[in-house]
Amino acid sequence: MPEGVIRCPAIRSLVTNDQLEHVALVAKVQDVVRILSGNQNRHLSSKDPGSLANIAGLFAIHNHSIGAKSGGTIRERFRRLLSALSVGAGNESDREFSLAFFKSDGDHHGTVDFFTNDANGEFDAAHFDATMARFAPNGR
Repeated sequence: MPEGVIRCPAIRSLVTNDQLEHVALVAKVQDVVRILSGNQNRHLSSKDPGSLANIAGLFAIHNHSIGAKSGGTIRERFRRLLSALSVGAGNESDREFSLAFFKSDGDHHGTVDFFTNDANGEFDAAHFDATMARFAPNGR
């Protein structure tokens, strides 16, 4: 599996540690929600401790949902948004998403971009150190 396409450190860690099952870099949104909420198979609500997992599910659907391009008709975009918000609120989903984040519709640069910006996606120690220095006490 080309790890470089997986830009999210959390998802990348789940995949490389064989915690998140996938077929050809396609995984189930509900599996991510379950794993990130302590492997609890339950209907989460926004007030439950697993609410961070719900947000991961929301982004999995909104940015990387299978069978739904980022554009599409207004109706398609609205359905995708409603599905994402539903998972964000704690509802289960049978949707799948692509783990190939690199150059996907949802790809973006951010402070968690600790990998080289290419298909290899090697860990970039210099970028990591620079980012961590920004958050250190007294800027160290």
